[in-house]
Amino acid sequence: MIGDCLMELSEAVDREISAAVATGEERYCVAEDRADYRQSHADWLAYRQRLCDLVERSPDNTPSWVNSAACRLELGRQRLSSLKYTNEYGSPRCAAEE
Repeated sequence: MIGDCLMELSEAVDREISAAVATGEERYCVAEDRADYRQSHADWLAYRQRLCDLVERSPDNTPSWVNSAACRLELGRQRLSSLKYTNEYGSPRCAAEE
């Protein structure tokens, strides 16, 4: 049950992350910056997947599955915090509006 609860919490955090990524990406006017923003998130998703999958399959039992769910939640919360920081303090290179 705890693993299912952790996964549900993680899914809620993932929805917040998706919204933060969409908001952050809109802030960047230069195509290269948007591409870097998207790529950094894709890299993070791959990192989380690999790391938490490693926790899950070693030793591949119920406690390791629960730990992998906790891994996804904790890393998701960290990512959300870093996205909020980047979205608030990042300075996109955009032409001044007249």
